[in-house]
Amino acid sequence: MVVLVAAIAIANGGWQDDSPGPRRPAVADDKPRTGEGHTRQGAEHAASRYAKQLGGPDMFNEQSRHQLLQEISDPDQRSAIIARFDGAYTRDLNRKIGLDEAGKPPAGQDFVNQTLPASTKLTTYSPARATVEVWCSGLFGLKGKGPKTIPVETNYFTLHLTLVWSDQGWKLSESKQTEGPEPDEADYGQSPAA
Repeated sequence: MVVLVAAIAIANGGWQDDSPGPRRPAVADDKPRTGEGHTRQGAEHAASRYAKQLGGPDMFNEQSRHQLLQEISDPDQRSAIIARFDGAYTRDLNRKIGLDEAGKPPAGQDFVNQTLPASTKLTTYSPARATVEVWCSGLFGLKGKGPKTIPVETNYFTLHLTLVWSDQGWKLSESKQTEGPEPDEADYGQSPAA
């Protein structure tokens, strides 16, 4: 199932369903980290980074989306993953939220779409395969003067990512998204995945 980030959920009028949240503070940036080795913590680091990348504005542009998915996807699942994301990030979706076909906002407006991983929870692990829940906050909106505006809102959701180990590191094999939990329902009890 394709990851449906906050923007898609808002544009389509709702989330999928509820899920318990992850427990471990996350570390994420856009580039592979030395901590993404063939370990439990390496899988968590990779999942956190992928959550951030999959929730960014580049996903609304076909070329940049394909480039990202080529880099992070399991080669055995790559074609299917790209097809599922293409089915979610459509020209119609861009039109609905006020972007052009390339994912750009009208002149004088700013498009806000950012996913901030807050914590991770490793739910299963083997040397070949790991499943990780990444609890995130998402910012989404279209602001400025233009034909359409969407107030910037914050949403909380959990990405359930399945990663497989290959010669190139942890790669995305499967993904889905569920709503929540809200911050007052989340558990921050475990130490950082650093």
